[in-house]
Amino acid sequence: MTLFEELSHRGLIAQMTHPEQIEALLNKGSGTFYMGFDATANSLHVGHFLVLTTIKRMHDGGAHPHYAVRYRDHHGGGSQRPNRHAANAHSRGD
Repeated sequence: MTLFEELSHRGLIAQMTHPEQIEALLNKGSGTFYMGFDATANSLHVGHFLVLTTIKRMHDGGAHPHYAVRYRDHHGGGSQRPNRHAANAHSRGD
């Protein structure tokens, strides 16, 4: 099964422009792709995992990944997220 067929079979390709060219790039192990996700929620979820596993599949197929993870500081000016202590874990459902 080619990389394009695998991604299609798994439902990871919904629509695209120039499908023949994209299929050829993926199947010959070349091309560069971009994916990203917003990790600003209190926890990661299956949607984040899906992006990461798709990045790995495409990388293993020979494509060159470029990816971005968005992070916003919701806590005022600091460059790091605050430590999550057990005392406030209930607010995240842990």
